[in-house]
Amino acid sequence: MQVLDRIAKDLEKYLAPISGVISTDISLKESPADYTFTLDSNRLELYSLNAASVGSVLRLAISGTEVTTVLRDGQEIKVMARFAEDRIPDLEAVGNLQVLNLKGQPVFLKDVANIELKPSVEAITRVDQKRAVVLSAGVQAEANPALVLKQFQKDIKNYQLPSGYEIYYGGENEQSTESVMSIIQAMAVAGILIISTLIIQFNSVKKAAIVLVTIPLALIGVFFGLAIARINLSFPGLIGILALFGIVVKNAIILVDKISLNLKSGIGFKDSVIDAGKARLEAIFITSICTIIGIIPITLSNEMWRALGGAIIFGLMLSSFLTLFIVPTLFMTFIKEEKKFRPEELLEE
Repeated sequence: MQVLDRIAKDLEKYLAPISGVISTDISLKESPADYTFTLDSNRLELYSLNAASVGSVLRLAISGTEVTTVLRDGQEIKVMARFAEDRIPDLEAVGNLQVLNLKGQPVFLKDVANIELKPSVEAITRVDQKRAVVLSAGVQAEANPALVLKQFQKDIKNYQLPSGYEIYYGGENEQSTESVMSIIQAMAVAGILIISTLIIQFNSVKKAAIVLVTIPLALIGVFFGLAIARINLSFPGLIGILALFGIVVKNAIILVDKISLNLKSGIGFKDSVIDAGKARLEAIFITSICTIIGIIPITLSNEMWRALGGAIIFGLMLSSFLTLFIVPTLFMTFIKEEKKFRPEELLEE
C-alpha cells in the first residue's frame, strides 16, 4: 500500500497542472494508527498455545464477548462480558494479560506476541482482486476529458513503474471504451443484416455491393464534416453513424430498384439507368433535405447531441449527392459487363 500511495502521489503531480483539471484526489486515506498484535508461531508452539485462544482473550479484554441474551419487557438485551476498565489502563497492561495454555498454565500475552503501533488506512480498494489506489480528478465545463487524459498519458510516458505495478484507466474513459465497443458490435450486426437483406431483395451480390458503396461515401462526409465544424466524434456521434447506415442505403435501394423495374419493363439498359436517375432524383433529394432539416433542431439544442446530428447531416449531404452519380456509374460498369455475353437475360434481371 505504501508503494501504491507513492506512485499515486507521483502521478498526481503530472495530473494537477494540466489545463482544465480541478479537484485531484487520491482514494487512499490515512486513519489514526492502530496497535497491531503479531503472534509468533514458534513461541505459541513453545508455550502450548494457539491463535484462537489468544484472540479470544484479546477480544474479551478490549471489545467484550456476548455471553447470553435476556428478555425484559418484550425486548432482547445482550449481556456482554469484558474486563474492568481499571484492569487494562494502558497498552502495557494488555501485554501483561495472561492466557491459559493447553496445559492450564498461565502465559503472558507479551511472551507470544509483538505489539506495535502501525499506520493504517480507512479502506483498501481492489480491482480484479488486486490492491489499487484510485487517482481521480474533475474537469472544468469547457474542458474535454478525452484531451485531458491524452495529455496525462503523454506526460507520464517516461514514468518508470516498479515491477509488478500497472496503471489502469477507468472512470469516463472506461465507460467510453465500453460504449464504443458496444456500438462497434452493433455496427457489425447491422452490416450483416443489411447485406443479407440486400442479397435476398435483389438476388444479386453485385447489386448488393453497389448499394453498400454508399456507406463509405457517407462516412467520408461524416469525418470531413465533423473536422470542418470542429466537432469531436463522441458516443452519440457513433449512434448517428449507425443510424446513417440505414438512411443512405435506402437512397441507393430506391435508385437500384427503379433501374431493375425499368429493365423488367423492356427499356434498354442505358435508358433504364438514365430514367431511374431522373425519376428518383426528386425523391432522394426531398427525403434527404427533410431528414437534415428535422435533425438540425436537436443538433443545435445541446452540446451532447452535436456529434449525433452532425454525423447524420454531413454524411447524408455527401452521400445523397454522390449516390446519384456513383451508383449509376457502378451499375453500368459491372452489371453491363455481366450481361454482355448473355443479352437474353437482360429483361429477366
